[in-house]
Amino acid sequence: MWICLISICVFVISPIMIIELCLYKLRPLIKYTRNLPNSGVDIFRRWDIPKWNRLKFYLGAIIFLYLRLLLLFTCVFMHWVSAKIVMYKFPIESQPLTSKRRAFFKLSSRFWSRTLLLALGYWKITNHGQAIDKVCVLVSNHTSFIDILYFLCDEDVPSLVSKNGVKGFPFIGTIATAMQCLFIDRFEGREEALKLIEKREIEIAKKVGYPKLVLFPEGTTTNGTGLLYFKRGPFIAKLPVQPIVLRYPEGNFSAAIDVIPIWISAILLICQIRNQLIVNRLPVALPREDITIKEFAESVRATMADFMKVPMVSTTIEEKNELISKIFGYKIKDKSV
Repeated sequence: MWICLISICVFVISPIMIIELCLYKLRPLIKYTRNLPNSGVDIFRRWDIPKWNRLKFYLGAIIFLYLRLLLLFTCVFMHWVSAKIVMYKFPIESQPLTSKRRAFFKLSSRFWSRTLLLALGYWKITNHGQAIDKVCVLVSNHTSFIDILYFLCDEDVPSLVSKNGVKGFPFIGTIATAMQCLFIDRFEGREEALKLIEKREIEIAKKVGYPKLVLFPEGTTTNGTGLLYFKRGPFIAKLPVQPIVLRYPEGNFSAAIDVIPIWISAILLICQIRNQLIVNRLPVALPREDITIKEFAESVRATMADFMKVPMVSTTIEEKNELISKIFGYKIKDKSV
């Protein structure tokens, strides 16, 4: 009798309570969205709120939550173990990995990251277009934390640009180091960061051993209904870039983390039976000799916006931060290059 009651509490009541906690945290957002018009372009708005269904969240939580969380944490831990092995007795973190270390990390990263996506409900990822080996720089729209997980299981397993403080994060820091991420100290200023990005892009082009570099030139996440102004980083070295468009067909809950905390997004995604990701690799963008960095960035942005059939918007990251402060009552800092 007691075992039955405890089991009900653990596997039925507690998942429902977790869902209620998530929805409680999102009440300010739900209240704010009710007063908005149902038309127009709004790249930080949660258009999926009318589709949210408590009963479906409850059922998904009872069936999937704990099992998928266990799988998720197992994947992160094993990915960390693999990264520790890769970096074991590696003398200089700022140098490219040896070919054997890199090959081992690619193999383990692709396996554990893909398994992690399975834990988040991404049973199938649809790919269109071809990866081009000679391209050093990839640029992608940015919608969700899922974007990064996708690139971790991509055949190239490219590196990323990350804040210097990420190196100190438990588990994540070790994985980012093994990825050969380019760590930027935001206190040194944007121009210094751009110099480091340009240096890395040139080193990749010279084939000194670094993996491709993937950047999200919008500098923040949106709901995918528009493209923000592109930062200069991906285009600073004027190298050919391959645009990649990531699209998340909406279920009951969108993968976008436009204004939603990442932990809530992860839990509610886990509680959906199935999530979808469609990856489109566009033709390589080649810069003209006389083109400026700004013109090159705008050209790639226009190509991606045309493919996505969305407008190029002038909304800024600062406006997003102000919106989050207005809705949830806390301030965040978001600087990018």
